[in-house]
Amino acid sequence: MLPSGNDGAHAMARFIGDKLLTQEGATGDPIQRFVQEMNNTTASLGLQNTHFSNAAGLYDADHYTTASDLATIAAHAYS
Repeated sequence: MLPSGNDGAHAMARFIGDKLLTQEGATGDPIQRFVQEMNNTTASLGLQNTHFSNAAGLYDADHYTTASDLATIAAHAYS
């Protein structure tokens, strides 16, 4: 079994979300701001079958994707 990476995902989301909020002069939950940016990115990539509700990929009824969308996300991340 592999150890969970949820703590790393949350640390990254908190760090990047805080930077985004600071750049915008805004306040709020940095993790939620990061998740919002994840959804903004999927929208800009034209992915209509993906919606994120948390940074770690934990189950939520409103957190979904497809294999095709994941392939597009991975290609974008690797570019």
